[in-house]
Amino acid sequence: MEPLYFGPGGRLFGLRSEPIGPARKTAILICHSWGVEYMRSYRALFLLAQQLGARGFETLRFDYSGTGDAAEMNEDATLERWVEDIRCAADELRALSGADHICLLGLRLGALLAMRAASSGVQAEAAALWDAPESGRRWIGELQELDRLHYAHKNRYLPPKLALQPLPGEILGRRWPEELDASVSPLTPLAPHSVAQLFHLRSADAIEMSLDGEAIKLPDPAHWNDVTWITRPWIPASTQRVIADALAERLQ
Repeated sequence: MEPLYFGPGGRLFGLRSEPIGPARKTAILICHSWGVEYMRSYRALFLLAQQLGARGFETLRFDYSGTGDAAEMNEDATLERWVEDIRCAADELRALSGADHICLLGLRLGALLAMRAASSGVQAEAAALWDAPESGRRWIGELQELDRLHYAHKNRYLPPKLALQPLPGEILGRRWPEELDASVSPLTPLAPHSVAQLFHLRSADAIEMSLDGEAIKLPDPAHWNDVTWITRPWIPASTQRVIADALAERLQ
């Protein structure tokens, strides 16, 4: 695993994992989710990158502007900036790996962002969408409900005058401005025609959706809407192997 800063001014932080043995013609760009989902799934995606590397895939994971270890931790994260981050990451991965093809693998919000990036001209021959919500609005609503339940849980033994209240413009302690809310809400997991191979990876407890592409059922639940899981790490070991095997069978 190789840490690196890349993009204009080195503003983006990524983790490159090189393949074990001969490299495949396809490299995989892993697009994280956001907020509590980013934290819960961080190790799961690290371990997935290792599984993919063992099957010959080079991978790159990275942090969007204003998140994680990105160099610019300003308050101006926008959808357009995040889409441009995916473009920069795809270019970096193609240059580092020398791969003929790129597969975008996005988890939750990362799946929606990956499809927006592909629709905006980011060249990707394949995409694997892991537990993609039906829309950005649905995803935001689910996090807002978790936020409500989280505060209700913290306040259950407090008198009303001492009750904790969420701050405006935040979801589960992370800043979520109105501008970002408005731009993310219309996003969908629909893929452009330029994505020749499309896979929908669905956790055992995920809502089924009728979408173009191949559905791949995963063995482990994800607990995205369970408030008791928001501070617990999620490491679906069986699912990681299934995803790595499925992509190894389907991609060059």
